[in-house]
Amino acid sequence: MRKIGWSLRLGAALAEVLCTTSPAFAGPSERCDTESLQAMAPPGATVAFASPEGGGGYCHVVGYVTTQNPGPNKVLFTIGLPDNFNGRYVFLGVGGAAGNIPPMRPALLARGYALAGTDAGTGAKNLSDFTFRSNPAREADFMGRGVHVSAQATQHIVTAYYARSTPIHRYISG
Repeated sequence: MRKIGWSLRLGAALAEVLCTTSPAFAGPSERCDTESLQAMAPPGATVAFASPEGGGGYCHVVGYVTTQNPGPNKVLFTIGLPDNFNGRYVFLGVGGAAGNIPPMRPALLARGYALAGTDAGTGAKNLSDFTFRSNPAREADFMGRGVHVSAQATQHIVTAYYARSTPIHRYISG
């Protein structure tokens, strides 16, 4: 009888551990909300919105990195975090004066690629609108700082979202 009581207690303890939902063991799509993604963001990055995409099987994230000296300026970014992540991250470029966030590519998301992109912090109205160049912060962001800080922030979030202990493979398209 004593042996059975010990076995039941051990079984109950194991069941509690295995059945308890913990954020550390939650699947990626279970953490697709603004608060959870903000907790994964590095200092200086703000997650403004995060939500699962209906039939797309991915988490859509929108945020920004605030740059300083010169600044402040907001460099917008977006991330697509697929449920079936294949360990590969693709940063999508837009070209020209930037100013817009590149659209998510459904075919790449379906194949498990995490996608990210930025507006480079220019605030341009179209790809040929270079009026931002009179603003020192926007000029610095356009000259490379904006892509750099948004790539760092989005890679940090991707790594945290998938709880990766191994490096992700990183690519750029654009």
